Amino acid sequence: MPLVFGVLDQGLATQLLGAPPAADAGEVSAQMQSLWTTFARDGNPGWAAYDEHQRATRIFDIGGHGGIQTYPEEESRQLWLNTPIEVLDLQR
Repeated sequence: MPLVFGVLDQGLATQLLGAPPAADAGEVSAQMQSLWTTFARDGNPGWAAYDEHQRATRIFDIGGHGGIQTYPEEESRQLWLNTPIEVLDLQR
């Protein structure tokens, strides 16, 4: 959440991003803020809806590393695909 709200030098952000945060954190934060604002205003996040066959994923990063890409953790997804995950009963 620190990147979404642009609060990069306080609280949890310092644990996640370091203190002081890398200069690139501001660039990634600006990307997130812009797209979240567009989504809140127009209802469009700026990329197509998720499709199980293409698995296009929005990556927030600097330079040419960000953008819409094929899901980057496919090996991990395949590893966990057939592993049942029990839901924790929080009512007890």
